[in-house]
Amino acid sequence: MKNDYRSEFKDALGALLETTRKQSLHGMLRYTRERSVSMHQLAALMSLDYEGGCRMVDLANRMGISNAAASQMFERLVQNGLVSRTENREDRRAKTLDLTSLGEEIVQHAVEYRTMWFDRFADALSPDERRSAAAALTLLTERMPALGESNE
Repeated sequence: MKNDYRSEFKDALGALLETTRKQSLHGMLRYTRERSVSMHQLAALMSLDYEGGCRMVDLANRMGISNAAASQMFERLVQNGLVSRTENREDRRAKTLDLTSLGEEIVQHAVEYRTMWFDRFADALSPDERRSAAAALTLLTERMPALGESNE
């Protein structure tokens, strides 16, 4: 039987993703300690950055936390000048949350911290290895959307 390298591919991809997760998490944790922002707060800021302004209840649901916990967290973020709270146009009882310019800056810097190790990693490879790795990663990235959201 011919080897289709499925097992080797899964093992190598799993190892790469695990290493990437650890390196990225290390950068994020270092950043949250330096900025005195919790990981939950940073996740909320990143969600607001990605989704744009939205209601607190929607963010609470997305983050899997109670409305009360979300309310306390966003109150601190508003007090720290990272999030603004305005009246929702569709439901005057609800409030819409948006990032302030300081909140946007926090998200931008957090992403930079999360990826700082990329340069160190690239420096550990020869130019030919970087070219080969870039080609393989590009192929993987292009094929991944075809998988969709399914876990089948």
